[in-house]
Amino acid sequence: MDYGFFTDEKLFEVFCQNKTKISTIEKPQMFLRHLKDNTLITAELYQKLQKGSDDDVVYDALEYIHNRGAKRVRKFWRCVDQEHILQRYPQLSEITTTLKNSLKIEQDRKIREKEDKKRRIESSSVSNQAGTSSQSTNRQKKKAEHVERDSLDLQNSPDSTTESESFSHQSLKEEVNLWDKPKHKRWLPVTCGNKKALLDRVALYNRKRDCLKHDGEMISPLQFEQRGGKESSKCWKTSILCQGKPLKSLMEMEILKIPKVNGKFTLRK
Repeated sequence: MDYGFFTDEKLFEVFCQNKTKISTIEKPQMFLRHLKDNTLITAELYQKLQKGSDDDVVYDALEYIHNRGAKRVRKFWRCVDQEHILQRYPQLSEITTTLKNSLKIEQDRKIREKEDKKRRIESSSVSNQAGTSSQSTNRQKKKAEHVERDSLDLQNSPDSTTESESFSHQSLKEEVNLWDKPKHKRWLPVTCGNKKALLDRVALYNRKRDCLKHDGEMISPLQFEQRGGKESSKCWKTSILCQGKPLKSLMEMEILKIPKVNGKFTLRK
């Protein structure tokens, strides 16, 4: 019988609980020889036990095994779980049968736990693969969009676009992701207060101060703040909005490209 599903501590516990019952076996001479032949007790102890009474010798042998620790006790159970021993000693047969039934329950429990763990791992793996695939697709899409915005071409940009044309069909708040629309590839509709203008994304990237078109005139963000009544904010990146989002947020999200420079980003020529 394989007792591998039991810990040494569990087998040791059962051994301690049944020492007295095992010691009541009748005619224990063959049992003691069996323990000696399997090196569970020494030959010297076996000779000594031969001189004792049947009421004490088995318990003394079990006490010797007990004092050698849990590893020796595991060997004891494997040793006594043999047909000729169990047939001769009904007490041992009864105890090992109870132990085997307990072992079967333990085995079934651990098998169920292993199968449940395997199912959880497989389910988690499938979920993670789906999530990773979705994230990868989103990253690739975002990267492609950024590459497209980085390759803005002055010759192909709608230079003739005016503020009125950009806002003629629907309001800024009604647009969805204005910065992603091809028609706003270069000229991005923005607002400051109740004023509307077009941001030249190429001029902004090239750090040109006059990068906003308002009333047909190219002006700086600071001038647009003044016209929109937001000059007190002294921070055009937050006072100028696109679809309700500050330009600062679009810059942080790398939707609106700015050159990488050391120190504070400015619009000096």
